[in-house]
Amino acid sequence: MLLHREVQVKSHPHPERPDRLRAIVAGLTNAGIFPRKCRPIAAREITHGELLKVHSLTHVQAVELTDQAVSSYFTPDTYANQHSARAARLAAGLCADLASEIYCGHAKNGFALIRPPGHHAGVHKAMGFCLHNNAAIAALAAQAAGAKKVLIVDWDVHHGNGTQEIFDGSTSCVPNAVVVEILNSTLQFPKKNFLPSEVGGWANILVDWL
Repeated sequence: MLLHREVQVKSHPHPERPDRLRAIVAGLTNAGIFPRKCRPIAAREITHGELLKVHSLTHVQAVELTDQAVSSYFTPDTYANQHSARAARLAAGLCADLASEIYCGHAKNGFALIRPPGHHAGVHKAMGFCLHNNAAIAALAAQAAGAKKVLIVDWDVHHGNGTQEIFDGSTSCVPNAVVVEILNSTLQFPKKNFLPSEVGGWANILVDWL
């Protein structure tokens, strides 16, 4: 996942870069949490069939095609290189397996140290640094393991529009999933149109955290 990076050199480094994982590992190590209090699980690549449960075939194919280019962009801030598709598959696969491990009682809790992130990736489109929606895939994995209900708590400065779209009550193929968005609109991320104009179906709750 460290090989997923923006190739084009810009005046300011991209906020979603390999250093994020390195900084988290350093913080956990300094706190005495990692690796002493953690049991790592191996990352696996998510399958094509699992991806198609939350994303369209067009979306999955578009992400896979990035392995044929040194540098490409889905949006001005959502980059890919020849390693990005595999990194996204590994990230999603790890989230799926971690959710299953926890639900089945093999772990009390877990933390997925992954990239690229996922909550902006919708059914049809990669955006907002995100290629595949890891939270949605983890929710499906928990349900496949036997969970009857799933609660996704998305605490961020941005609305997780991709997760909302996937779990929208009117279109979701995933029953019994509730998405709670906890948003901090006091930070400097989009001043305009911060909250969506509509909340979607029964499955989405937005909380503006002031």
